[in-house]
Amino acid sequence: MDLVIRPRLGFGFDVEHNEDICYRAGKNSNEDEATVLLCYVGLLIKLPFCTIYLGEFYERDKLNDD
Repeated sequence: MDLVIRPRLGFGFDVEHNEDICYRAGKNSNEDEATVLLCYVGLLIKLPFCTIYLGEFYERDKLNDD
């Protein structure tokens, strides 16, 4: 299980389960570097000024279309 905390602008509180968020990730912003598409499955806890991700990140190429 991964724990990721990201900053956000907002004052609301929310807890949700999500299976359809995808992020484009790479080692740096150099255009020559290949990027990978990561899909997130797990809980999102939104607090004022941060979002906490409790779940798993998977590479899109390794997932089955179910």
